[in-house]
Amino acid sequence: MKMKFRFSIILLLSILNSIAQDFRLDTILQWEDHLLYLNKYENNQLKCYSKEYKNKSYLFFNQIPIDSNQIQTRSNPFFIDNKIFFNANRLENSFSIDKFNTKRIYYDIKDSMTYEFNYKFNFDINYQQCYIVDTPYWKLKLVNPMNGQKSSFMDFFDFAEHETNRGITYPLLSIDKVFFINHEVAFVRICLRGNFEGCIKYRYVVGNKGEILDVTDQIKSNYDGQKYFSEIIFTCEKNKFIRENLEIFTNSLSRKSVNRLFDENFTYISDLLVLNNPVLIGVNIQNGKLQYHFLRSFLNNEVKVIIPYKFIPQLDLAMYKAHKNNKLTEEDLEGLDLYALGILRNSIFAKYNYAFNSEFYQAYFNLFAFYNHYEKKGKRTKDINDKLTETDKYNIKLITNIEKELGK
Repeated sequence: MKMKFRFSIILLLSILNSIAQDFRLDTILQWEDHLLYLNKYENNQLKCYSKEYKNKSYLFFNQIPIDSNQIQTRSNPFFIDNKIFFNANRLENSFSIDKFNTKRIYYDIKDSMTYEFNYKFNFDINYQQCYIVDTPYWKLKLVNPMNGQKSSFMDFFDFAEHETNRGITYPLLSIDKVFFINHEVAFVRICLRGNFEGCIKYRYVVGNKGEILDVTDQIKSNYDGQKYFSEIIFTCEKNKFIRENLEIFTNSLSRKSVNRLFDENFTYISDLLVLNNPVLIGVNIQNGKLQYHFLRSFLNNEVKVIIPYKFIPQLDLAMYKAHKNNKLTEEDLEGLDLYALGILRNSIFAKYNYAFNSEFYQAYFNLFAFYNHYEKKGKRTKDINDKLTETDKYNIKLITNIEKELGK
């Protein structure tokens, strides 16, 4: 049975529901202590704070508290159809969770009330699909977040060797990681197990309406024989591209990261500049579609900030090409707007550790490993003219000319 919690602030909340803060892409947001998540849903803003936040509430909708019972949120909430779901992936029978009051609740924007719900689901940061790895742990099911109904999506029973114990036969595997490329296609990391061991190796597959395509060979590429882990960071639903992060363990003490661009069939396109362990703070959803993410970053004085980040495959490709001192073409820049062109032009300066006055560019390039590096911090400089190559100068002029045309 649903439990309803009505608050004395409902009238004020309904008045403020229309308040919206416009977060431009080329800006930064001030960090707040104990902030866990910041989300923009249509014309509304939601903030979630950690248990260290000394207040009677942890959840604020348009700056108004909506949890008189101090509900804790353990992960970024999920938004759909004017409802915000908290703790949807909460584990069952956990003492620590009960201790911190992490109930499964959803907040209904239309009636300004909260309700408990009793089913579990997961989702990834690109808001493509809700799912659950069901028992047994080789079945991936979709979940309707509105009512908890499950439907079969992928079954990996025949994907590995089997073992029989007490008359029960099961595959020696488990689903380790799930990331939906779009609403119908999932990227899944499979842990293959030995008889008495943990993961002896991983396989990577793409699932589409029950069909399973093994893409492990595309993932391992030139890194066969090395220990590695692959995960999707961001996807571009419009152009159907994938930004992947590959962690390669060169030995027991060190590792390196490689970022790559794939298409939806996991055909390799190019390496990309490495994002430096991006930390998700929230999302901006408009008209039911993800517009961009909010990521944690830093200014050059180490002040923590929040920056809007939009994965633009064409921009990433051009940045990598320019970073490698290759000449850009008009075709490389076709379709990029002033926001993207500004980032591309300034990425050439950032390559030489340029000290930006703009806090936005400080925060943006500190998302990347080449700029946010311990050897470069404290050594920023404006004196880079003698470091620019002829190719750099050519690329800057090309970008500037297109910016002038767009700015007319």
